[in-house]
Amino acid sequence: MEIELSPHKIGGQTFYLQPSITPNSIVGKGSYGVVISATDTSSNKKVAIKRIKPYAGDEWEARHTLREIQLMRLLDVHPNIISLSNLWTRDDDSELYITMELMDSDLHQIIQSKQNLSEPHHQCLMKQLLLGVQVTPRHEPRHELHHLRVSRTS
Repeated sequence: MEIELSPHKIGGQTFYLQPSITPNSIVGKGSYGVVISATDTSSNKKVAIKRIKPYAGDEWEARHTLREIQLMRLLDVHPNIISLSNLWTRDDDSELYITMELMDSDLHQIIQSKQNLSEPHHQCLMKQLLLGVQVTPRHEPRHELHHLRVSRTS
């Protein structure tokens, strides 16, 4: 089934999105893609959309991308892991779009922040980190910690 996608320019980047998605802004860039915040008007929820391009440039990239998707699907029911809501591709440009929950922050942003953290902040972060890592002994990779939820409450 062919999905209708429309181009949207966000911060100099072109994202091809479904009609129910209204883009907001770029929230992150990394070696594997660009992440935007958006609103899914069909559910009225804020989401993050990660565009990976190329999603299978070589075998290593393809395996990394597949592992990320598999882990998000496998650990979807855990309250301290970001949930995956949708996937779509644009094979012409080797683009993969991953729609997931939009969080206030991620662990990397908190670590890099110049803001001092109080003892309760440390305790809350450690609790969330340990709860997220707790499920990984059964599931080998621990390097996907950027998918851990960071919430304002414990």
